[in-house]
Amino acid sequence: RSPRAMLSMFRRVVLTGIGAGLFAGLLVTFVQAFTTIPLIVAAEVYETGDVHDHGPEARLDGSLLVLAHSTVGEPAALPGEPEPVSLERRLSTLVANLVTGAGFGLLLAGAMTLAGHGFTPQRGLLWGIAGFATFTLAPSLGLAPEVPGAVTADLAARQAWWLMTAGLTAAGLALILLSGRSLLALLGIVALALPHVIGSPAAGIHGGAVPPELAAEFVSASLVSQAIFWAVLGYAVGWIGQRMDAPAPDRLPQPA
Repeated sequence: RSPRAMLSMFRRVVLTGIGAGLFAGLLVTFVQAFTTIPLIVAAEVYETGDVHDHGPEARLDGSLLVLAHSTVGEPAALPGEPEPVSLERRLSTLVANLVTGAGFGLLLAGAMTLAGHGFTPQRGLLWGIAGFATFTLAPSLGLAPEVPGAVTADLAARQAWWLMTAGLTAAGLALILLSGRSLLALLGIVALALPHVIGSPAAGIHGGAVPPELAAEFVSASLVSQAIFWAVLGYAVGWIGQRMDAPAPDRLPQPA
């Protein structure tokens, strides 16, 4: 290709990826404000130890864990009140999501371009689903999203396993969906399974301070918010890329 065509393609990838990523990052920040962030704040109460155990019974009501007295007739006691989420924390979450969205948007737009696929919203959505499977779903099978105070394995070991899982999942999906050959597709299946055969790093044997109900709700909320993020990101990449690929309308003839 000519340098001008390469420059035009690079410009399209950058504008498409960043534009879609900023939009998806903004939307997922709004979703997280009502899903994962309240759960993180609630978990931090347990992490700091500002909770008094009033009995063996506990239940999760929405995002609020209620610890109940075992004595009949006494009212249920609540854990320490979570501090309100500060504006600084909300802004830092927004900035982090915008940067992450722009990065993944560039990755998605670049991958679609290198694969030679045209940009359409429907095709972008499929690529977004593949991104969710690669960077969220597959790693979460071994390393579920964790709230503050949860017992975790060594950070370096978790990061190494996450990178291995994401890389092998991306390679496996590419071999299965893009190669068109049975032998390569079989190799892709092996790549998908390999990280889980090896196994993720094991956490400690002692439980954390966070109640399992709260941790389980956080896992569900995180997966849902990430599914929304990747679906919106993929669709937006396809939509913006399609608009940028569309030929410009002919200019009206200038009067003599």
